[in-house]
Amino acid sequence: MGVFNNTFGNTLGAQGNSFLIQSSNGVYENFLKRSDLPHVYYSSLNTAMNAVKADYPNGLTKDVEITCIKNGIEVRNPTDSTKPQNLRLWTVTLSEWNKDSIYSLTINGDSKYTLSAYSLGGIHIDQCDNIIFKDIKFADYSNYIKSSSPEEMSALYSTGSLDSKNKNIILIGCEFNGVYTDNSLKKYYADYAFDTKLTSNIIIQNCIFTQASAIPIKCSDVDVLIIKNCDITGQIKRNTIPHETLCSISGATLVEITDTVFNGDSLMEYGLSFTDVLEYRFKRNIFHNFAATVLTINGNDYSKINMESCLFYNCLHTYVLNYLKFIMRVETPLHQLKLLNNTVYMDGKGVLFQEAFSVNNNVDELINYNNIFINKSNKVNAFISVVGSLASYYADNNLYKALFYPSATRFSDTRILSCDNFNSLLGITESRLLSSYQGKGYESNSIALNSTVNLLNVEVNSSNDYKLLFTYNTQYLSNNSTHAQFDIEYKKVDVNTASTIGAYNLNGIIWDETSDTNDTYSGINIVDNVAFDNTAKYILPADDIIMISSNTLDRSKLIRFTMESSLHSVMRYGNNVALTLECGINANQMYVANELYSVTIEKENI
Repeated sequence: MGVFNNTFGNTLGAQGNSFLIQSSNGVYENFLKRSDLPHVYYSSLNTAMNAVKADYPNGLTKDVEITCIKNGIEVRNPTDSTKPQNLRLWTVTLSEWNKDSIYSLTINGDSKYTLSAYSLGGIHIDQCDNIIFKDIKFADYSNYIKSSSPEEMSALYSTGSLDSKNKNIILIGCEFNGVYTDNSLKKYYADYAFDTKLTSNIIIQNCIFTQASAIPIKCSDVDVLIIKNCDITGQIKRNTIPHETLCSISGATLVEITDTVFNGDSLMEYGLSFTDVLEYRFKRNIFHNFAATVLTINGNDYSKINMESCLFYNCLHTYVLNYLKFIMRVETPLHQLKLLNNTVYMDGKGVLFQEAFSVNNNVDELINYNNIFINKSNKVNAFISVVGSLASYYADNNLYKALFYPSATRFSDTRILSCDNFNSLLGITESRLLSSYQGKGYESNSIALNSTVNLLNVEVNSSNDYKLLFTYNTQYLSNNSTHAQFDIEYKKVDVNTASTIGAYNLNGIIWDETSDTNDTYSGINIVDNVAFDNTAKYILPADDIIMISSNTLDRSKLIRFTMESSLHSVMRYGNNVALTLECGINANQMYVANELYSVTIEKENI
C-alpha cells in the first residue's frame, strides 16, 4: 500500500542567459558551458553530455544545464574518432544513465544552436531519464542523401527497455526541418523527426515541425504523451514510409494534444494515427489541409475520447483511396465519445458520403454539445456515425447546416446521427430531421439551418476566419454546463456565463494566463476509478496506476511533480502524469509496510 501526504513548493527555474558564433575558419569551439562548472567549455554536444555523465556516474545529484553561448551550427562528423564506428551514425549519443533520478539534464540551445545530422541521426538517448531539450534547431536529418544506414535514423531518438522505460523526455521550443537542398536545388525529405520506443512521459511544447519528415512524431509504448502549443506541418514528399502521418502513437495511458495546429499538406492517407490508447484529450486544436481521414484510432478496447473546441476545415478533398472519407474514424469500441464546442467545416472535394466522427463499433456514451457542423460540400452522409450499438446519447445546443429531407424524399441526404440501434435507443425512425430527435426529447435547443445560410466569417468574406459571424454572438449560445473555458486561441475566458457555440468564444473576456498561481492538484486511480486531491491523504493499493494533474492554467510553466518517501523517490514532468508508487518490501520482495509519500509541485519557466 502507498499513502499520499501532501506538501507544496513553488520554485521558478533559472533562465539561461547565453548567446554559438562561427569562427572565421569555420570551426566551432567552446560554444557550450555547464551550470555546475561555469568555467568549463565544450566544443561538441556529445562531449558535453558525456562529460556530465562521467562526473555523475550514478546519476545526477542536482539539476544541470548545458547552455549554448555562441550562434552557429554543429554538424555530425562521419569520421569522428572519439566514437565507435557504429555510433558515428549519430551526432550525439547518451546511454545507460540517470535512471530513476529526480534531477534533470537540460540542453539549452538558447535559440542559437542548430544541430545538423548530416543526413543521418541527430541525438540518440538510450536507457536515460530526465533529459530536456530546449530552443534547439534540428536540421538535415534522416534523409540519407549523404550516407545510408541500416538503422532507423531521426533528429531525436529515445529508446528504453521493457523493464525500464526512458522517463521524462521533453522538447520545449525546438524546431525540426529535415529537408536538404543540394547544389542543383533538388530537395530531399526526411523519414522521422522525433522517434521514441519504450519511452514514458513525453512532453512536446512550443515546437515547430516544418517539412519535417514522413512521420514527424512517432512514439510507441509511451504511457503519457503531451503535445502543447505546437505547429506541425506536412510537406511530406519522400514517400519511403508506408502510411505517412504527422503523428503515429501507440501504447499510452493518456494522449493529450492541446493548442496545436496540424497542417496536412501533401498527406494522401491518414493525418494522425493512434493505437492502444486508453484516453484521448484533444483541446483547442486546428486540423486543416488533410486530403483524407484526419484521425484514425485503433486498438485498445473501450477508450475515452474528448474532442473539445477544435476546428476542422479544408479536409477530405483529394483521396488516394475512396474509403478514407472521415474526419475521425474509430475502429475500437468506446466507453465515451465527447464532442464539445467544435467547429467542423465539411468543405472537401472528394467522393460522396463523407462523415465527420465515425465509430465502427459500439459506444457506451455519446455526448454532443455546442458544436457547429457545416456540410459546405453537400457530400456529408452523417455528421456522427456509430456502426454498432449506442447505449446512451446526450446532445443539445448544436448548429447543423445541411440539406435535410425525409428519407422518402431523397435517399442520400445528411444524417445528424447514424446509428444501428436507433429504434431501440431513441425511438427515432427518421434520422435526417432534427425535429425527430426533438420530438423524443433530444437536442431541444439545437438548430438545423438551410445550407444557404451563412454562419461563419469565411462564408461571407472568403477570409481564413472560421469564427461565427458576430451578428450571431448572442443569438446562438452554448449549453452553459458544457461550454469551453477558453476559446481556441486561448485568449478569452468565460466564467459562469453562456458562450458562443463552436470553437471560438466570442463572448468571453481577455485574460492573462500568467496570473494563475494555482498550486493544487487533482488525481484519479485509473484502476479503481477513485478521485483524490491535495486536501487529504489518499491510500493507494500497490501497483495501481494513478493520474495526477496540476490545476494551473498557465502554459508558460513546466510543472514538476516529486513524490518522495523514506525509501523511494519518483519525479515526473507535466501537467498530467501517470505513475505507480511502491510500498515497503523486504529482501524477498514481500510487502512489509506502507509508504508515506509527500508531493511537491515545482513550476519552472519555459
